[in-house]
Amino acid sequence: FGSGMRLTSRAGLCWIAQVSSLCGSRGAELAGQETLRRVRVTDGSPLLSSVEREYLLSVPSGYNGTVLPLLLYFHGWCDDWRCADCKWGAVGNAEGFISVKLRGKEDGDKGCPSWNVGHGGRSDVCRPKDTEPVQYTSCRRTNQTGPCNCYTCYDDVAFVAAVYDDIRHDLCVDEGRVFATGASNGAMFLYPLVAELAERGLGPRFKAIAPWYGAFFQHMERVLPSAARVSVFHSHGSLDTTIPPAGGESSDGYLYVPVQHTLDHFAKRHGCIAGQAWGRTQPKSDLPVQFAPTTQREAAEVGQDLHFAPQWPTVRTPWDGNGSLLECRAAPGCKEGRIVRCFYHADHGFWPSYAEEMTWWWFKSLGSSEIVV
Repeated sequence: FGSGMRLTSRAGLCWIAQVSSLCGSRGAELAGQETLRRVRVTDGSPLLSSVEREYLLSVPSGYNGTVLPLLLYFHGWCDDWRCADCKWGAVGNAEGFISVKLRGKEDGDKGCPSWNVGHGGRSDVCRPKDTEPVQYTSCRRTNQTGPCNCYTCYDDVAFVAAVYDDIRHDLCVDEGRVFATGASNGAMFLYPLVAELAERGLGPRFKAIAPWYGAFFQHMERVLPSAARVSVFHSHGSLDTTIPPAGGESSDGYLYVPVQHTLDHFAKRHGCIAGQAWGRTQPKSDLPVQFAPTTQREAAEVGQDLHFAPQWPTVRTPWDGNGSLLECRAAPGCKEGRIVRCFYHADHGFWPSYAEEMTWWWFKSLGSSEIVV
């Protein structure tokens, strides 16, 4: 990639439109609507019984058995899992992909659905004196309580696999174009989910993920060789103290791996050019850059913008200069796939009006033969 590269795609890019008689037994009756569906999941722990889980499925209008891409969306902690304001269904209808919104477990903490990121019972992912743990019932039953607990302990990897199998029973899914995105806790879940699906031999295998302000807890980062097949499009606000992009302790006492550390690992798995130095850059804004990375939390608390970016080439998008978006940068020289990070002048929980369109624009670019670099 060269500096100032631009990713574009052919107007009206069509995904595989192959009609198959081997799948999609209920496609016609599901087309053009959002449907609540349930699957029964046998948990990986013998201490938890099988449970019924829910998800919302949106199928484009006019679906007739064609093979379509699939996008899975994972909500944040305590968020409305139905995501009534999200536009995944509308964008999917316009662009021709199936979208799914999955419901996390809220066992023992009604109103706060969450995703299991594997840290139940650990004490090394937070500063206990600074946290207020939440002990979900599933964690109590499996003896995984601890001072850093805040999410469910149900087997969410098995849930994702069960949903995927359920969808493929009724619809024709392009297994080579399955994507996932999520926000906050949902974004945190995406990173270990990639590894767990591969290790356990479960589907789906994602072509790309798009985490919005998520990161690994410290001491839990795992980027396996299988990640070489997964592109990453990461978005984060520079003022975020809930999941600080520079890593370290959050405002509520949890400890995170720097986002760039994880993306560098993905870049190496993809064969991208290594050894790219970090540097402090002045964003296109009148906000002064005054602090070192170790004081990012302090900078955010006083409303300053701290913008440290990898020395990767910038990527131009249709939304440059729109709202809080500062810039996007991509790892250069990747042999397969792409690793991109977008910087926003924003706190935790932001969701641009164009988030769904931008996320799909990125995913769709991976299938385009007309990418201008």
